Amino acid sequence: MADTTVFVLHRKSANEPYVKEAVKTVRKEGYDLRVLVPFSKSEKPRILHEALERGATRIIAGGGDGTINAIANALIGNGKIKPDVTLGICPLGTANDFARGCELPVDDLAECLRIGCEREGREIDVGVLNGPEFSSTWPAWDSAPRLRQRRRSR
Repeated sequence: MADTTVFVLHRKSANEPYVKEAVKTVRKEGYDLRVLVPFSKSEKPRILHEALERGATRIIAGGGDGTINAIANALIGNGKIKPDVTLGICPLGTANDFARGCELPVDDLAECLRIGCEREGREIDVGVLNGPEFSSTWPAWDSAPRLRQRRRSR
């Protein structure tokens, strides 16, 4: 647990009791977890880079697929330098497709935080399509029916 771990939390989730409880649980277990809450989307890269400059070796993205993607993009930058950091995921979104694709226990936030704090990372593929990178999975057999259903209900 010598690594410095920073939990970058989506602002809408910051005051949720279940999120606070998960953070308290892992801190009581001895994990040194700093929580940062960006004020806006545009602040995420700045906060992330400041955390890295201060020695963070692990970043846990707390939010949905959009938050995970934004944080991954900030870490990857222009893609020329491989980031020397492990990215963990605390799934707080609606579908949590990426977290499910990584086989994370999406219903146990404390366990997701533990995994982000201690488990050895693994490399993932990152794609580029019309500009920004993306790392989120999109299994059509899982997400497409939900997307169609949401469009009809609007």
